Amino acid sequence: MSSAIQLALHEPKTWQEFHPNTEMIVTRKRGRVIFPHLDYLISGLEPTSLYSVFVHLERVDNVKYKFDQGEWQYATKGDPIREVQYYEHPHGARSGEHWMSDPVSFASLKITNDPMCENPKLIIVQSMHKYQPVVTIKKIGNFRGEEFRLKVTEFMVVTAYQSNHVNDLKKKHNKFASGFRAERGEAKRTPSTEFCSESSSSTSSYSPGIENFPAQNFPMQTNMNPFYPAAPINQFFDFNSYWNPAYNYSNPWNGYQNVGQIPMQNGFFPTWQHPQNPILEEPNQFQPILQTEDQNGTTLGNL
Repeated sequence: MSSAIQLALHEPKTWQEFHPNTEMIVTRKRGRVIFPHLDYLISGLEPTSLYSVFVHLERVDNVKYKFDQGEWQYATKGDPIREVQYYEHPHGARSGEHWMSDPVSFASLKITNDPMCENPKLIIVQSMHKYQPVVTIKKIGNFRGEEFRLKVTEFMVVTAYQSNHVNDLKKKHNKFASGFRAERGEAKRTPSTEFCSESSSSTSSYSPGIENFPAQNFPMQTNMNPFYPAAPINQFFDFNSYWNPAYNYSNPWNGYQNVGQIPMQNGFFPTWQHPQNPILEEPNQFQPILQTEDQNGTTLGNL
């Protein structure tokens, strides 16, 4: 089934300056904003239909890297892949017209490398591993979700910048560049951009005053995507027969729109699939749609 939905970066040139040298995001246990920000342009939605937009971070491969002689190289087998954490855009469910009228910013998204972190506003990542941001657009009412992967946004997770070139680009583009410059052997940091705590609240750069929506842990999948880790750029799923337990707005059991509690999970409820969660025995039931991507990160027609 074809889709008219397209997603592109709002400022692709910034990401292209880092790519293909692989964007590196410094992480701290208290959380760090992704920079360049994940700001997107969405088109092809039905103007009056309601949609929610999510982002999650997907491991690109099962490799742990090292930076040697000016380039990233294989170091060893990657750490065990963690379950996916979904981060919903703070606006929640809005009309297609709303999402298409302005850039959709995930500037409030923060990441941490603390595996014991319990702050629901942070997504846990693993240092020295490569990640791919994945955007999911879900139309409310029919349980269809479409995923978009823009290769130019891949990044390596590090605790300190390994490349002087990347460090220079950070200073060039980030208005809080002083947070990256060294002073007396230690990096100066800007608390408003580098760290967060349980009580802090970051907002979308395009929508002041909107609270963060916590990252969500979806339960174990029923199948494994056969394309993982080389996942397709654009994947179209039909969720009509699958209950998404973290999705409040509508589900086939409560009969309500935009309200109502989520039913308790038990063995009779099928769970939402995702390729990054643990593998089970069943073969994959979904047939993905592969789409090409131009140099600006815009998805094009079906292959």
